[in-house]
Amino acid sequence: MEIQPENDFTRLFGQFAAENIATRPDLSRSADFPANLWEKMAEAGLLGVGIDPAYGGLGGGAARIQDAGRALVSKGRCLGLALSWLIHSAVSCYVIGRLGSEDQKARLLPLLAKGGLSASIAMSEPGVGAHPKHLSTKAEAVPGGFEISGRKAYLTNGPIAGLFIVLAVTGETDGKKEFSAFLVPRDSPGLAVEAAMSLEILRPAPHCGITLDKVRVPPSSLLGPQGAGYGRIIKPFRVVEDVLLMGPVMGGLLALARNLAASIRETCPPDESKAEEDFGRFVSMTGALSAVADKAAELLDRDDDENALTALCVAFRAMARDLFAYLESIKSESAARYDENLETLALDMAASSRIAANVTALKQKKLGRLFLARPENQ
Repeated sequence: MEIQPENDFTRLFGQFAAENIATRPDLSRSADFPANLWEKMAEAGLLGVGIDPAYGGLGGGAARIQDAGRALVSKGRCLGLALSWLIHSAVSCYVIGRLGSEDQKARLLPLLAKGGLSASIAMSEPGVGAHPKHLSTKAEAVPGGFEISGRKAYLTNGPIAGLFIVLAVTGETDGKKEFSAFLVPRDSPGLAVEAAMSLEILRPAPHCGITLDKVRVPPSSLLGPQGAGYGRIIKPFRVVEDVLLMGPVMGGLLALARNLAASIRETCPPDESKAEEDFGRFVSMTGALSAVADKAAELLDRDDDENALTALCVAFRAMARDLFAYLESIKSESAARYDENLETLALDMAASSRIAANVTALKQKKLGRLFLARPENQ
């Protein structure tokens, strides 16, 4: 089904979150992934956001995914579960949905939309992250297809994935590695899924590594053109994550602000003028964040103006970080406190702002170089 009115769409996700996620305050502190809750999300159709209704999804693009993520976190108060859902949606919509052949999409997207399959993107490697210069997993052409060997790390949703999208080196031109993406089923001979990682943040989103030892795949396992993995997946996927994550981040800020306002009303002598000023500023700043997120979603779906989209992503991170710090200052000055599960959300919000911060810093410097290189009259 396709939901057109925005209020109906966000209501679907918000109601589910309030009834099934917020009622489980242990989720954000649990290392165990809630398979039963994931099944409920699938039954409610929530895993199909962004997937074309022709394949059984809810439809919608980046703006709808942002809206859904904002509702999940503002009403459910669990950033980690929203992260798992977001990666599922990003891989389904922006990797398989954009790069898959008609056969691949017809075979995989209905399963992804209905929760019969989860896919994890296997890009990063131990000790080097996702830096293309240092990635070493290789896929060599052999009779009947390719043979993949290497090790991947930090795979979000890896422990629950039935399919891995493995980025591997398939050649080199002028000293630069060429990467290709392969669809590798979990039960492929030679593929070993490592034990789930024990991370203290963004729970219950599961992470793990995989080892590939001469894993054979047919030519039909190629996702997108051979050699196009860097330009079509490695480089843009960080941007896709940044844009889609804007929704859950705004939802988290809203949940924290609501909880903080309730705490101030209940435990502190009310200073109506000061409270109105403080939360009026919060509302104005979140309005600016929403405007940035809306434009970023538009540019992502148009696949247009890379520098403008980069600037919006850098700006959103800085603005969201400042707004989170502003809420913390209100809390400190008023002696108010978050509820216990909101304290965990606050920790996760702080942690999420640090993920790939070095990449964001490099993008910011690139924007600065472009600005400084322009003649003064441009």
